[in-house]
Amino acid sequence: MKAFEITTNGKHRCVAGVGVSGVLDVIVAWAGRPEKKPDDARLTVGGLKDGKHLRWINQEALKVGDEIVIRVVDADTADEPISRGK
Repeated sequence: MKAFEITTNGKHRCVAGVGVSGVLDVIVAWAGRPEKKPDDARLTVGGLKDGKHLRWINQEALKVGDEIVIRVVDADTADEPISRGK
């Protein structure tokens, strides 16, 4: 199966995959919201399989200089997601 191998700052985080059908995404986002935090950058790795939302990484507080590596790999298995929802 196609999967995403995620590394942040040189540390292996996960291999995310959903098999032969589904959705897999990696989102790096920033939103400036002065009423909350002056700098809110985050990394999420998720997907959709059989109508269930999956999450492997939900990391807030990315800092300037953080390095995120996304490698597309062929994998026999993927890591278990940290959450499964509706």
